[in-house]
Amino acid sequence: MYRTAGQKSEYIRQAGFDKIQQEQMVLNYVEKHGRIKRAEVMDLCRITKDQAAKRLKSLAAAGKIFQHGTRRGTYYDFNS
Repeated sequence: MYRTAGQKSEYIRQAGFDKIQQEQMVLNYVEKHGRIKRAEVMDLCRITKDQAAKRLKSLAAAGKIFQHGTRRGTYYDFNS
């Protein structure tokens, strides 16, 4: 349907980004800006609050980013 309408990229956007792409976008964001918060992940990846929290926890558990704080001011970066 999207192809016939000439909107191939719209299909991909509608389907969303997969987990690996989201993780890479988060890591690229941290590399460029130094840190990231859950709300920024939500906006960047177009995902829900719970999905963003899960993505950040996954990256932190893998040791790719580190969590600083536990509540409202929590952010993630590359420094342990």
